[in-house]
Amino acid sequence: LDGVVSQFLSYARPLKEAREVVDVNRVLERTLTLVNATPHPCTVELVAAPNLPPIRSDSELLRQVVLNLAQNAIQAMGDAGGRLTISTALVRKRPVHGPRQAGPMEHVTFVRVRFEDEGPGIPPEVMERLFIPFYTTKAGGTGLGLAICQRIVRNLGGVIGVSSRPGSGATFTLDLPAHEANPRTTAA
Repeated sequence: LDGVVSQFLSYARPLKEAREVVDVNRVLERTLTLVNATPHPCTVELVAAPNLPPIRSDSELLRQVVLNLAQNAIQAMGDAGGRLTISTALVRKRPVHGPRQAGPMEHVTFVRVRFEDEGPGIPPEVMERLFIPFYTTKAGGTGLGLAICQRIVRNLGGVIGVSSRPGSGATFTLDLPAHEANPRTTAA
C-alpha cells in the first residue's frame, strides 16, 4: 500500500520547473550502476554516442525514467535473462509539443535514448494501453510507472515511444530536446 500511495503521489505531484544542464550519458552510466547492483539474469549494455549535447532536465527525474524503463525490461525478460541494450544518439526532427516554438519547416535537435530488450514483446492489445494510469499486466504492479515516465518526458518537451513485435522484444525510445548553449534569438 505504501508503494502504491508513493507512486500515486509522484504521478499527482507537480513536476519541478527548475532544470539544470544534464549530460544524458553520465546520468545513464550512474543509473545503470544502480540497476546492476541488484542481482538479475540479464546483461545490460550501454552504447553511448560521444559528444552529445546536454539537455535541460532534473537529473533525478531523468534517473527515475531510466530506472523504470530498465527495470521493466529486465522484468519482462524474466528468469531466462537476455540482453538490454541502452543506446544514445543525436537526431533532428520536428518537435511534437513542448516549450519550444518551431517554425513551419524548422527541425530541432534531440538526444535519443533507446531501450531495446530481448523479452517476449508486447501484445497489441497491451500496447494501446501502456501509458494509461493504473493499467498494469504485473501481479504486483500499480500501473503508474510508465504513466509517470510519459509525464516526465513530456514535461521536458520530449516524446516517449514504444515498438514491439511479440516474441522479438520491445523498444522504448525517448527523444529529449538538446540544450542549445547559445539559442537563436528572433527580433520581436
